[in-house]
Amino acid sequence: MRTLKHAASLALAAAALPACLAPHVARFDHTTQDEQKMHAGCPASATDIEGNRYNTVLIGQQCWFAENLRVTRFHDGTSIPEDLLTSIDVAKYGRLYRWAAVASPSGICPAGWHVPSDQEFLQLELAIGMPPEEANKTGWRGSGDESRKLKQFDVARTWDAAARALVNQSGFSALPGGGSDGWVTTADGIYGDFWTRTEHDAERAWYRSLTWWSLHPDRERIRRVHIDKGTGTSVRCIHGALDSPNLKDNKG
Repeated sequence: MRTLKHAASLALAAAALPACLAPHVARFDHTTQDEQKMHAGCPASATDIEGNRYNTVLIGQQCWFAENLRVTRFHDGTSIPEDLLTSIDVAKYGRLYRWAAVASPSGICPAGWHVPSDQEFLQLELAIGMPPEEANKTGWRGSGDESRKLKQFDVARTWDAAARALVNQSGFSALPGGGSDGWVTTADGIYGDFWTRTEHDAERAWYRSLTWWSLHPDRERIRRVHIDKGTGTSVRCIHGALDSPNLKDNKG
C-alpha cells in the first residue's frame, strides 16, 4: 500500500526530475457537450449548498462533476467536522475528505448527486476504454492509456500528436490533489485520489488513484484498492439517485 511517508519521498524525487519533462495541458470545453447533456438529463453545472459551482461532464451514460468537491457543509446545512476534512490549495484541488464524511446520511454532494460507488467507477473506466478483464482487477489496471484520458494535464519527455490527443480526452479533468492521514498532507502534484462510497470492511473503503510521477511504471494506469477510512482524499460527485437499480454498491 502507498503510504504518505512513501509519497513524500516521491515528491522529493519528483522535485529533482530533469527540466526536459514537458507538461501538456488539455482544458476541456464543457459547453461543447451542452446538447448531449440536455438529452441525457445531465445538468450543465452543479451548485453546492455554499454556492460553489462545478462544471459537469458526460462520460458514456454517466454525468460527473468535472471538478473536485470543495464544500465545508453537508447538504442538510450542518458543518462537516474539521477532523473529517483537510484544506489544501482549495481553489486548485478542492478539499480532502475522510470516508465518514463521504458516507454521512447528511449528504456531502448537492441534491440529485452522490458519491460514486466502486461499480460506478468501473462503468467510467469501461467507458474510456479499459478492457473488462482489466477493470475487474485490483491494484494498477488498464491497457496503458486510461489514466491519461482522465487527467487535465500530463508530463512526458517527448510528445506526439496522438499522445497529446489522449490527455483529458474524457473531460474528467483530474488533478493531483494528494492525500492526508490526519497528520501529514502530502504528494499534491504527484497523486490524485478519489473516494468511492463502497465499503470493503469496517476499517477500509474502495478508492481510485492516478499518478503524475513520470518515473512511476504505472503512470498511465488507474489504481483500484481499498484504503483506511481515516485517509483524506478528493471527492467527485455523480448525478442520479442512490436507489436507482443500476447504482447498487459492489463490495468488491
